[in-house]
This record gives sequence, C-alpha cells and structure tokens, in this order.
Amino acid sequence: MAVRGAHGAAGWFYDVDPLPNGNLLVVSPRAGETLVCELDRETRERVWTERLPFTDTHDVDRLDDGRLVVAHMRADVENGTSGDRVVVWNRSESAVTWEWRFADHFPHDTAGGADSADWTHVNDVDPVGDDRLLVSPRNFDQVLLINRTTDDIEMRLGSDGETETLHAQHNPDFLRGADGTPTMLVADSENDRVVEYARENGSWNRTWTLTGNLTWPRDADRLPNGNTLVVDSLGHRVIEVTPTGRVVWEYYATWAPTPSAAVRATRRPPVGRAPAPGWSG
Repeated sequence: MAVRGAHGAAGWFYDVDPLPNGNLLVVSPRAGETLVCELDRETRERVWTERLPFTDTHDVDRLDDGRLVVAHMRADVENGTSGDRVVVWNRSESAVTWEWRFADHFPHDTAGGADSADWTHVNDVDPVGDDRLLVSPRNFDQVLLINRTTDDIEMRLGSDGETETLHAQHNPDFLRGADGTPTMLVADSENDRVVEYARENGSWNRTWTLTGNLTWPRDADRLPNGNTLVVDSLGHRVIEVTPTGRVVWEYYATWAPTPSAAVRATRRPPVGRAPAPGWSG
C-alpha cells in the first residue's frame, strides 16, 4: 500500500508495485527529487536505488528491459510552456532516452493553460504490451493510450472539462474483455466513483459503475477472481467488492500525522509468479 503524507515531509510514498521476483518497486518523492528503489521484501534491504531529478513523481513502472517509465508531472515551465511529459529513464546511463511532451500533443489552452506549474498532474503511466503506455493526465479529465513507437495517441477516454465521463481521475488500468474488447477501469475521483468503460463499435460505453459510500477513490484494480480492489482514499480505507458492489473485505487505513491517505493498493501475487493480466502496476 502506498501512502500520501503532507507535502514538505522528509519523504512520502505514492506507488509500491510487486515485481515478478517477489520484490517491490517503491516510488518516494523527497526533497525535490524522486527516489526509486527495488526493495527485497524479506530482508527489507534495497537491491538498487535510483534518484530521479523530478519533483513529486506519482508513478514509475519498470519496463521488461529494466528501464523505468516515469510520469513526470510538475516539470519546469519554460517560455510559458509546461514541460510535463512521460519519459523512459535508462538506469545504466542515468538519463532520459525517450520522452513524450504533452505540449506537443495538446492545445496550450487545455486545462487552464500550459503556463501552469502543474498543468497535467499526470499521475499514472502503465506499460501495455511492448510499445504502448496508458497515461493519466488528471487535470485533462482523460486517459490516453500512447504508441511509444509512433508517439500517436491511439485511444482516448474522456476530454478536458467533460466531467460526465471522467473528472480528475487516477490510476487507470487497461484490460481486455472475454472477447478481447479493450476496456478501461478507472478511479473517477472527483465523481466519487469507480467506472469501467468498454470500447464497442468505435465508442466508449460505460459497462460498470461503483458508487455509494466512496470519497475520492484513487485506485481500482480488477482481481483475478473478478472482484475489484478499491482505494477509497479520503474514506481512509481499502475495500474489495464483487461485480454487484458487495463489500467482501475492507481495511481502514488511518495514520498520524494528518493529512494522510492511502493512494494505491495492489494484491501481491505469490513470490516468483508474474502479476496476472488484471493486476495493476
């Protein structure tokens, strides 16, 4: 489970992901940079540590070749334009080897203007297959599937300011239906719900909605048993619900000092087994 603490603290945690070898990939912004490490969960020792020159990074994932893909939010504004981007970081070179800048693909008046110090608030990036990335620019009220080879946006769910579909969402997952239908599961935070959309006949159709006693949910993962693991962030709890919305398990997550909130949760697979397709990274 990842926990967000007060900004200005020595360090806080936005993302902890299980790796195929049973270790954990940990993301911890602190003091103007982001510490990323592989943590041996048995010994609690770091296998390796990388310090990225990025402030307040919410999500880092590892590609199959060991490189890191990073949601670089709150990048510097230069010449009136935000540098928010998604990058691939090569650990052996300690350098960015690929980048996708939002300002190159969106009108600069999107979400109040590209001169903002927090223009996109891109909070999540997940590899999908070998060459695609699922990206969540929260302030744009949309989710993007980007082709890393062509730089094209291949799929887009939602649009800026159209809050009926998504409103300041977090941590989407790209899934496939039983018939292969592209599907997105999204914590629709400002709408206080979790939603699932399927791509059918060229349009996105909402096929599942979880509402009720949710307060700013920030993460939702589809589990192998068909249930959904939800982080009800400002409800200070993690819950598992059935497809009909029945809560079968919950954990109340409160810590001091405040403010604090759970932001991510992932059901850990057995040691030595790769995450199943429904697991979130």
